[in-house]
Amino acid sequence: MRYDAIFKFRTYEPVDVVAKYMTEIIEDPDIFKSHSKSQVLDLLYELSDHQWHNYDTLDLTLKKRLEHWIISNFDLRDFELVDHLFFIIGSLGLTKVFSKLVEVSLDKELSEKLRHEILEFSKEVKGDVSDPYSGMK
Repeated sequence: MRYDAIFKFRTYEPVDVVAKYMTEIIEDPDIFKSHSKSQVLDLLYELSDHQWHNYDTLDLTLKKRLEHWIISNFDLRDFELVDHLFFIIGSLGLTKVFSKLVEVSLDKELSEKLRHEILEFSKEVKGDVSDPYSGMK
């Protein structure tokens, strides 16, 4: 895998390294040919963890691009994928993805299990994911 290095970082990588990898992933036209959606979310999970541990918010332009890319490429009604997304949303402050999830939770066709998980996540973050560090203040 081209992105295996992400899982081999020994320390928390600086913001510019995290941004470089995130940008590569969202710009890679073949990412879903070489990786399952779950694997891509695992990569983003790792990068989100590194970003969060830098105690610095994600660059706004990259954040907007990432939010659009996630909403465009992932089924927010897929329990397995959404379960992976909760950490990424909270760690990066992805407000648009969070809003879209809340919107999805109102769909009467949605499974009760997923609706429950989305509502629990919303309670956990007190309905606001804009500041990934709010719990530290």
